[in-house]
Amino acid sequence: MTDTLDKKRLMTGVIPYLGIDRAGDAVAFYKTAFGAVVVDEAVRDDQGRIMNVGLAINEPAEEKIETNPR
Repeated sequence: MTDTLDKKRLMTGVIPYLGIDRAGDAVAFYKTAFGAVVVDEAVRDDQGRIMNVGLAINEPAEEKIETNPR
């Protein structure tokens, strides 16, 4: 994987969104386990939880969001 990712190319086609608890921990895991690269981290809530983050693993994009406990 190169240091410069073509974000426009990555963000085409079907992009899975996964709602998970502790998204920040998941991002750290994906970086360590799979060499994931953060391509888009848009928003955190007032408690610092990630509300949206785009990861590239072997270059395709994947989105993560924090689940909303009820």
